[in-house]
Amino acid sequence: MKKFKSYKLLAAFTTICFLGLLFFLMLGPACKSKGERSITGPIKLRSDYKTLTEEDVISMLNKNGFFDKRWNRRESFPNKFELKTINGDQVLIDHATGLVWHQSGSSTPLSFENAIEWLTDLNRRQYAGFSTWRFPTLEEAASILEKKTYKLYHVDPLFSRLQYSTRTGDVFNPVRHWGVSFQYGSMFRVGVNEEDFVRPVTVYIPK
Repeated sequence: MKKFKSYKLLAAFTTICFLGLLFFLMLGPACKSKGERSITGPIKLRSDYKTLTEEDVISMLNKNGFFDKRWNRRESFPNKFELKTINGDQVLIDHATGLVWHQSGSSTPLSFENAIEWLTDLNRRQYAGFSTWRFPTLEEAASILEKKTYKLYHVDPLFSRLQYSTRTGDVFNPVRHWGVSFQYGSMFRVGVNEEDFVRPVTVYIPK
């Protein structure tokens, strides 16, 4: 009789453990805090340039979980950066998005016209073996902002500290582009004739 009761207790205990594990597996992901996200493979970000209103930008930040000091202070995108030297040139590969970033960027702030010339020369020289360097979209540039600061910058310390911001290819209106400030951790607008740094991007294609 005692042996039978022991079997019943063991069976009941096993059932409770199994149901508890099943409950955890089903509800575990939903219990993550707002700022926590996991990535199982590269996330494709928009690469075509667009005209964006302020409302468009706020929606994009919240949809993708990108940090912005004014409009989305709670979240930070989980990049997976790898610093590599290719043909003597340094780049950062983000395995979370499949993007390749110039480790630094333009050495001085440039107007939009001069920035195009700089990019053209970068591609002519095939920096790090790539000839497809371009302005990032606001979505791409926002993805590298971090909630945490590193030496006062909201960007991974693997990046150069010289470039405190970058111009993007997205526009607010015909005379103003969107930019991203690594120093202040936020989006901003920069005039076509105003000077700003460029941190170019291209796409990583595994060989």
